Amino acid sequence: MPQCNVTLTQVIIFLSLCPKSNTIYITYEFAKKSANKNSKNSISQWLNNAETKLMKETGYSKGYKNAYHYDKCIIGMQWILNNLKDNIFYNPSNRGEKKDVLNIIKNIKK
Repeated sequence: MPQCNVTLTQVIIFLSLCPKSNTIYITYEFAKKSANKNSKNSISQWLNNAETKLMKETGYSKGYKNAYHYDKCIIGMQWILNNLKDNIFYNPSNRGEKKDVLNIIKNIKK
């Protein structure tokens, strides 16, 4: 318990000092609406965790790649439903710290 309190206090201090962004609110609302609208669509079989032998035999998690086993932890797998893949959920500006995030996103897309 005491260790948890210290960690939570560090998180609170860190987050209170971070730059704030309205873009995050817009991103969250758009993602929430998209998730609610598409909640009945199924995800890719490889993304499902194979918790039992039967699930593994029927293809659950087949083809899954663990990003941590690849250079730069980027594997190019599609993690989103097909009907959502062209949506841009987070669109950072080219100002302040968001400029760094924008560069990271551009590098990942390459």
